[in-house]
Amino acid sequence: MSIMEYFGLSDAAAESELVQAYEKMKSGFYDGLFLKGKEGRDAADNMTRLEESYSEAKGFIINRDFCEGNADITAMINRAIASNDVYELQTRLDAVIEKTAFWHYVEAVAFYIKKLYFDAMEHLRQAVLLSDRNVKYAKALFRLEEKILMESAND
Repeated sequence: MSIMEYFGLSDAAAESELVQAYEKMKSGFYDGLFLKGKEGRDAADNMTRLEESYSEAKGFIINRDFCEGNADITAMINRAIASNDVYELQTRLDAVIEKTAFWHYVEAVAFYIKKLYFDAMEHLRQAVLLSDRNVKYAKALFRLEEKILMESAND
């Protein structure tokens, strides 16, 4: 059984559908939490299982959807760049299990925004190693190395 089936959803369900199913299930268990005896313990156990399952399902969706071309990820990157705030982006990156070339590229963007250029360069190098035909990653690495060289020459 997939974790999404616990919520009555398919593996292709959107995050908003998961939230809706979670809230509905949560409201069903909530009243039982205040009951005494076995009913209250059962409700508490059900709530604990619900919270754990919800966390696991959110992780499943984050990992499933973290790919190049995803409009939500692109919007998140653009918001981080525009605001110089990488909290939302870094939170999403931290939840991803498979560290793909795209993941390293986005991590490089986060480090660049934080002005941690050498860390950004290392992630771009890893992105290029994992996807050596990706011109965007190679160009970003070249531009960053050039920037670092220019800044060190000016020091």
